[in-house]
Amino acid sequence: MATLICKDRVTMSDLTQMSTPPATATHFPIPHHEALGEVIDQMSSMNFEIKGEPEIGISHEGNRCYWLMEVANDTLAKDWATIIGGRNSHDKSFSFRILGGFSVFICENTQATGEVSVTLKHTKNIADNLKPRVTKALSAITHQNLVQSERIDAYKNAELTYEAYDNIEIKNEDGQVTEVKRSYESSPFINDFVVRSMYKNVIPSNSVKSVLDEWRQPRYEEFTGRNVWTLSNAYTEVFKKYSNPEQIFSRGIKLTKMMDALSGYEAPPMPQTDEEMEVA
Repeated sequence: MATLICKDRVTMSDLTQMSTPPATATHFPIPHHEALGEVIDQMSSMNFEIKGEPEIGISHEGNRCYWLMEVANDTLAKDWATIIGGRNSHDKSFSFRILGGFSVFICENTQATGEVSVTLKHTKNIADNLKPRVTKALSAITHQNLVQSERIDAYKNAELTYEAYDNIEIKNEDGQVTEVKRSYESSPFINDFVVRSMYKNVIPSNSVKSVLDEWRQPRYEEFTGRNVWTLSNAYTEVFKKYSNPEQIFSRGIKLTKMMDALSGYEAPPMPQTDEEMEVA
């Protein structure tokens, strides 16, 4: 999921026309187009293919810039979309920051979330440190993609208890059968698991029935299998009705922990993290 909340939208060409305030003794701003350009250049060199054009927004008279890009490269992501975003400021409101993962939210009110977060302060060495910092961020996102690929394979291979089902015929106004969907009887194990997920704050109490409904009658054919992957998707379908991005992000992390435990998957550690890198 990619969300950029910013009223004023611009293009890369627009950014090149914007002025950058001079450096002070303690603050060294970099042009917005150079910040985003470095990310795009390194994405290209690391075979990240951008789907369409970057979403770019500005606020506070152009002193703050935000961007989002969706990766279209199928070798990096097949069952999910990889999002790369970021922001840069000229008014000391926040550091240069790259965000990446499968759920990235950026808002002009300074809220921002992503599975991978790498920052760089506007100090005198920012020009020298920008390139290696972007490299570190994109490497971390690549690592997360590999982990996610392994995780989804583990989820798909983790079969759950067999459940009986009925075939439900979907008819049009003329009474003709247009579609046949499976309707499962959820097992006691699944019922208990969903309730336990409520107590772990993965979902609120009023979403228990919604998750079970998605599990019992999947809306997509590819999620009719009885495994951890399809159970996970029952939750993420319900997540789509939530409106608070930070809440979705927090619930998603908790869901992943429960699904990892259920499937027996252990994610490898992220290499070379530091105080300016966060990995969910």
